[in-house]
Amino acid sequence: MRAQIYSLPPFEELEEFREQIARLYETLGFHSRSMIFAPRRRWHPPTDIFETEQSVVIRMEIAGLSLDAVDIELDGQILHIYGRREETPAVQKRRMYRMEIDYGEFEQFVRFSIPIDKDSVRAHYKDGFLTIEVPKQPKKRGQRTEIEVVE
Repeated sequence: MRAQIYSLPPFEELEEFREQIARLYETLGFHSRSMIFAPRRRWHPPTDIFETEQSVVIRMEIAGLSLDAVDIELDGQILHIYGRREETPAVQKRRMYRMEIDYGEFEQFVRFSIPIDKDSVRAHYKDGFLTIEVPKQPKKRGQRTEIEVVE
């Protein structure tokens, strides 16, 4: 069993198409990040998810965010990571030649298909990387349960 990752809303194909159009505009020399072209745009931080013997680890590159700008919540078997990188007002007033750093909101969901230890989840943020370690529920061995047979 492995952890599964998915993003909401379920319109990833539309977002991918929008990004292709944005690249086309940039190729033609137009700035694709105008408010008309991409209002309330969400970005997707690069994320690694891997499994060790003891846990599932989510590592996300979110440089430039303060810890106050990130929320992490575990609801049942779903881990929800939400954040926002604010664009500085000084950047908005300049004439831009290239803009590759994403700003605005991001949201990531990780659904676990294995039993996890919800009480031992740990997260830390260092050098622009948020690392969340979700321990697996230890397998219980040697526990016996008597089953009563009813006639």
